Amino acid sequence: MTYSVRPLDFTTLQWAADVAGPRMVVEEYQRPELLNMEHFYKGLIDMIQSGTGLVGFKDETPVGFVGSLLLPHFLNPERKVLAEVMWWVDPNFRESRIGLLLLKEFTALADRVADEASLSTLPSTPVKKETLAKMGFEWKELGFLYKVK
Repeated sequence: MTYSVRPLDFTTLQWAADVAGPRMVVEEYQRPELLNMEHFYKGLIDMIQSGTGLVGFKDETPVGFVGSLLLPHFLNPERKVLAEVMWWVDPNFRESRIGLLLLKEFTALADRVADEASLSTLPSTPVKKETLAKMGFEWKELGFLYKVK
């Protein structure tokens, strides 16, 4: 059994669109109203073109995904931020190495293309803050969502 991470490409686009994205949005984030497939496909294609989508594999089977966007920092556009917008690992592989491998490749990508990277996790994540801190992440803010009535 071998785990690896490779850039999202057109051979894994369908899997990301049909499996990783919907399962993350519907099952994990519990926000099915956000899943606009046409827009999601466009975003995935942008990730392919920019090299900011990463797919984790067990042998040759995709089991995890990190999608990010390379953006100018809102406060200083001379600084680039690699902003994670989606991090999902198949629940059957969450006790494996693939989540950590995806995170390591995300930070390596940030080192190559950005000045800093942002990452968010859901309250239910099994990932420990200490693990993220060891990898160089600093806890800078706590996010909340307000749903307009």
